[in-house]
Amino acid sequence: MDNSTKKEEKGSITQREETNSAIGSWSGYIYQGLCGVLVALRMLKENKEAYKGYSLQLDAYEDFSILDERDQIVSMHQCKSDKNRKNYDDEFMKMKDKVKSLATQGKLREPDNPQCYFHCNQEVTIGEDYNVSAYQFEAAKTFCEPGNIQALIDVEVAELKNAESDTQAVRAALETIVNEDVLGTQQKFFDAPKTARLYVISRDRKIPFSRFSEVLNATIMRLNRGDFLIQMKQAYILGMETRVEEAENEEKKKQVELFT
Repeated sequence: MDNSTKKEEKGSITQREETNSAIGSWSGYIYQGLCGVLVALRMLKENKEAYKGYSLQLDAYEDFSILDERDQIVSMHQCKSDKNRKNYDDEFMKMKDKVKSLATQGKLREPDNPQCYFHCNQEVTIGEDYNVSAYQFEAAKTFCEPGNIQALIDVEVAELKNAESDTQAVRAALETIVNEDVLGTQQKFFDAPKTARLYVISRDRKIPFSRFSEVLNATIMRLNRGDFLIQMKQAYILGMETRVEEAENEEKKKQVELFT
């Protein structure tokens, strides 16, 4: 076997990109949306009155941002769910540069103390120079896999919801709000001219915290059909990504055994 068959040609797609590009993209959107819901709920639990005019914005300035009632950026959040990557220094540098640019544009609520958070499915070391903090999912835990975030959301929902509502049904309704926003933004992007930029389109959209509060205050006893289908879709995509990763790891293991 010659080197041309052993190595991928420069510029060619990898096996993971070929088999998992769509799955990876959608699982990324799911992870980002779940993180956004979790952050919004924790803020509402902290002080519902103070944050009632705030909103969640996806894919505009970062994977998601929290805006105040004047649309000033309160915090910026980047989300990564990739088991095959350990170093994100380039992403931290991009966040740092982005903060500088947004500060000069007057878009940050606290330009001298910007709040930047990194959400990840594995523990990551972040240099102090970047001024980015690993998000605290739980006490002494700064990472969380997509499937486990829903359990954390359920904890917040249980404390905030109407006492008569079903926790998982409420959580599903909250996730549907985010899912519909993502799909709406993507549709506008697809319908826009080729020169359009996703982040520009996203800046015209936001999810007011009041929408989350409406769901939390309502009486929701069971999943409606739309929420159920979205939950099934999310579970399928996340499960498929896990299976692809397991297959890749098994293949790598076989290759190691073959050459040792």
